Amino acid sequence: MSQSHTQQDPADITDITVSAPLQQKVEAVLQQKTADFRAMTEAAGLDPAHSFRGKTLRNLDFGTSNLWGFDFTGADLSGSDFSQAKTEGACFVGATLDDALGYRRDDQTLMAGKLRSSLSPEDQATLADAQSLLNASASLLKQGHSTEALKGAEVAANIFAQLLPEEDHSRIAARLLLQDALAAAGEQTAALEHADSTYQTCLRTFGEANPLSLAAARSLARNLIANQRAEEAVSFSRKSSEMHDRYLGVTHPDSLESLEILANAFDASGEHDLADLMRLELLSTYKDIYGPKHLRTSRLEEQINRDKKISTNFLKSNFNNFRFGKK
Repeated sequence: MSQSHTQQDPADITDITVSAPLQQKVEAVLQQKTADFRAMTEAAGLDPAHSFRGKTLRNLDFGTSNLWGFDFTGADLSGSDFSQAKTEGACFVGATLDDALGYRRDDQTLMAGKLRSSLSPEDQATLADAQSLLNASASLLKQGHSTEALKGAEVAANIFAQLLPEEDHSRIAARLLLQDALAAAGEQTAALEHADSTYQTCLRTFGEANPLSLAAARSLARNLIANQRAEEAVSFSRKSSEMHDRYLGVTHPDSLESLEILANAFDASGEHDLADLMRLELLSTYKDIYGPKHLRTSRLEEQINRDKKISTNFLKSNFNNFRFGKK
């Protein structure tokens, strides 16, 4: 490990490991015989933006899959067939694509790959360790271990910042995870500052249609809500939702997530009836697209029922206060 480039060695974070269930899910997806890689990924509960980084995915036929938003950073895709798949919006930085069919590197990926190959073997090893640490931190964050996730994300983001240019996909991904970890750990102000900076960097570098820019927009919207900037949250969340619909289509998972964020923004601004109506419409859409037992469907249904219970208790309380002459 190159000590000259890092303030803290990733090896010092001893509690962070890649979960065995995640690896098992990835392997289960790879064994399925279907042309829709995105559908398999969603059915397995995997995250396209994190779950396939650094994985061995050799000789896969991606069929006609839309790979927008998939991050294959550092993955081994040797011999895979992309000839019918839509690769626009997927990240292949540092991926091995020997004998891959139908894949054409874009200029940014070529530049990033060239820069990485110019690093010393020691620095490349440091980057690989940082990527593993980032993946593990993402897994910990999903499991609710925000303190450990924040610790790992800070170390990984610091390494990427020292070794890679600002516009590198992996560095952006690390910043996105770091701001999510900050928010989960209760450091809302710092999370909002990171979110705004990351969004501006993505817009300047990639334009608003890029998956990283859209991910940064969703993160900024969430952080505006968390920081009780209600008016700004509604305005920006509406803009973010319109961007997602324009570039991804209204039924894309990221577009639906952005609409759910907009509903939360309306809730934060006091427009509860509108937020409730949006969530009910979203729930109907989730049931049609994912089915009634999908995680997204059940999670939103639980939120609607919870909010309904809170609203009912509030009405009962106020009715009793009025009934007994209390105001």
